[in-house]
Amino acid sequence: MTARQTVFIIAALMLAVTVASAQQGATDPLQASFQKIVDDLNDNKTNSFVKAVDTKGMLDVIYSKRLIDQRVQEQFSETFDGQVKTMFTSSFPPSEGVILGKLVSFERQGDRATAVVRFDLSAYAYVYREFELRAGSGDSVRVEDWVDFFTGERLTDAVGDSLAMAMPGDSQTRSLLSPLQLTEVEIFQTRELFKAIRDKDAQRYFEILPGLDPRIQRHELVARTSVMLARAGRDKAQYRAALTIISDYYGGEPRYSAMLLDYQLPRKQYEQALLTLQRLKARLKTEDAAINSQLATLELILGNVDSASTHAEAAVSAEPGSELAWWAVLRTRTAAGQFDQAVEALAVLEDEFGHKLKGDALGRDSGLAKLLETDQYKAWKDAEKS
Repeated sequence: MTARQTVFIIAALMLAVTVASAQQGATDPLQASFQKIVDDLNDNKTNSFVKAVDTKGMLDVIYSKRLIDQRVQEQFSETFDGQVKTMFTSSFPPSEGVILGKLVSFERQGDRATAVVRFDLSAYAYVYREFELRAGSGDSVRVEDWVDFFTGERLTDAVGDSLAMAMPGDSQTRSLLSPLQLTEVEIFQTRELFKAIRDKDAQRYFEILPGLDPRIQRHELVARTSVMLARAGRDKAQYRAALTIISDYYGGEPRYSAMLLDYQLPRKQYEQALLTLQRLKARLKTEDAAINSQLATLELILGNVDSASTHAEAAVSAEPGSELAWWAVLRTRTAAGQFDQAVEALAVLEDEFGHKLKGDALGRDSGLAKLLETDQYKAWKDAEKS
């Protein structure tokens, strides 16, 4: 892999992933129980996760927050236990390889805890989920809910919305679009939109959408759904339009960080992208190699070498085994003129991650080309030959 290819990979990562932070404290029994569940998921075993999910508690939350037809409630209550696995796996982006989870944050308060798991996909992609936990009997753990930072949704909210749309009467429609005040015509139009969502008919959905009042188009539920349907259907025009609404009206919401970066980075809105990552980092309340590497990259683009170096060094300190972190420190050390340390990073990238970073591979990367002319690099290259 060339250095230029790696630049493109890192840029793609910034477009596609939602990142979190990563430093684990001392393990307690609740954390150990949840770590065991993550380990099981990594071994392709889902039974312990499914068993830990508090489906009864989730149903209580879902039904208390949404107007859902009684028949829909009865049918769903009978099948929810069997759908947990599918609900957990279906919202992952496509990945060519195995999806592996890493517990990167665990914060406990009494009998409750919040855990952030980074799921590593292929092609340097990551997705993050934040789990709300409570202590069960003994040292067991119960999963009460989770937030998916790829879709921007809390599970109970996503399920509740879907159930309300299953039979969208006037009351359900008004409730889903609260606090908007809808006319009778708008209720009819929006019911048809919800039916298209229910039937997973993206073509029908995007036929109806332009005829709706702008205040309905930019309602959070509709805006988020437009992004997801356009992304799933690879409709670039609709995706850009939907992302514009997310950026204009929900740009301060960390749950939508992945969507916002998809909007900001292609438009070279680097300062806004920096704010997006900073908000996400503040929400997650912990350090992580991925988010610090991305912050380092953006700070370098903006010419803030000192800030970039701080983030890059924090990234490699948090996760010494992170390839992304070592690329970040290579770039920031080179930019800062710390050539001895930059060569150390080169050695790690070659020895630990299998890259060949000699000559042309570095020369084609404008950010690293000046390293080729240094005595430190020449000495390292000569030592490699001997």
